[in-house]
Amino acid sequence: MSDLISWKWRLHPHHQTLPAVLLCGTLQLFDTHAAQAHALGVFVTLDCTSIDVDARYSNGKRARAGTISLFDDRDILVVERPVSPDTATRIPFETANMLRGFRVVVDTGSHDDYWIVTPDDLSESCAQQARGVVAGEEK
Repeated sequence: MSDLISWKWRLHPHHQTLPAVLLCGTLQLFDTHAAQAHALGVFVTLDCTSIDVDARYSNGKRARAGTISLFDDRDILVVERPVSPDTATRIPFETANMLRGFRVVVDTGSHDDYWIVTPDDLSESCAQQARGVVAGEEK
């Protein structure tokens, strides 16, 4: 063991920093991995009259507090609501500006993420709902 210790100190001064660099790199790798383990994901479900916003951490747990903000296509805040702690948050469409697409941002204070809804997403959602209503009336 003493041979190993004495060998380590006989290294060139520049090489003595190598173990420290490797250690720092390893710690940075673990730190990055730990941060990714708690990422927030935003999921949006649409119909023609409202949207459901669900925010979950990468471990599957629902965000229980925070703010949901909807921005129109010009990046103007249209709607702001608190996150529902036990279920997806339902937000009615309150303005025609949202028909041109919008961005849903969830901010929990320590994490944030967003979902972009395009006009095509909205028209497809309304078309699906219309087909479902027509199919329901045909029965």
